[in-house]
Amino acid sequence: FMTSIRKEHVPDTTAFHILQNLEVLVLNHRVEMKDAALVAIGQSCHKLRKLSLEGCYDISDEGLIGLCDSQLQDLNISYCRKITDRGIIRVTLNGTLRRLQARACSELTLLGVTAIVEHCPGLRELDLSGCLGIGNKLLAELQRILLDDENCHRKSSEFTLNIGGTLITTEATEKFVECTNANVSLQDFSISSLCVDYDPYMNINPLDVDDWESDHEPCIVLPGLAHEAHQGAIDIVEEEHFVKDFLLERAEDWLIGEDPAMFSDEFSDPEEWGIH
Repeated sequence: FMTSIRKEHVPDTTAFHILQNLEVLVLNHRVEMKDAALVAIGQSCHKLRKLSLEGCYDISDEGLIGLCDSQLQDLNISYCRKITDRGIIRVTLNGTLRRLQARACSELTLLGVTAIVEHCPGLRELDLSGCLGIGNKLLAELQRILLDDENCHRKSSEFTLNIGGTLITTEATEKFVECTNANVSLQDFSISSLCVDYDPYMNINPLDVDDWESDHEPCIVLPGLAHEAHQGAIDIVEEEHFVKDFLLERAEDWLIGEDPAMFSDEFSDPEEWGIH
């Protein structure tokens, strides 16, 4: 019998009733996924333990609520911006979750995340990278829960928390680690280009030709290259003539051709980009 399905093998939702022994289901980046499919999964796949919905942008609270009777241990809802505290609280009420990955879920707040940790004493890993609704108050609540006498069976040293890209400060994190001995990472593991509202033009900066006379290497930021390095890291070029060729060959289409309305006057001046 089948116990694992990857996204390229997913059957029609009407066929989930024959997959009663399914334990692992990976549906990453299936943008056509709807809540009705999750409801069908929840009604049929009672042995499901791992579910990944990363990048399924249309999934909302209604879909997660359809899974509330499942025994999920590992859940990934990263980049699902329609999921709120309401949905995540309902799906964790049975307390079986051990790992939750919720990167760049902008609607999650202190209320929902605190409920997850309280409802799931076996939770060992929580990834909230890029969740802008999360701030320092979360650490205070987590500290209370982890150090509570009733939760002494959960060793805080075995709890891993990823909070890079949130509103949590380094100072608050250091105090939390000192008190709980939990494993905390401030690295942002979320990828901006996977967010449904990602704007590839937001990081465009003109080339500062004054840098050519300084000790610093000239650098440029091109949105079309964001996938080549995490979070749109800049490409460094050393020679002036190479900078010009690079801009002409790789940036001309979007800079002055396909969508000139995207740029203000300051970006439309070739001299601002070192093109003469």
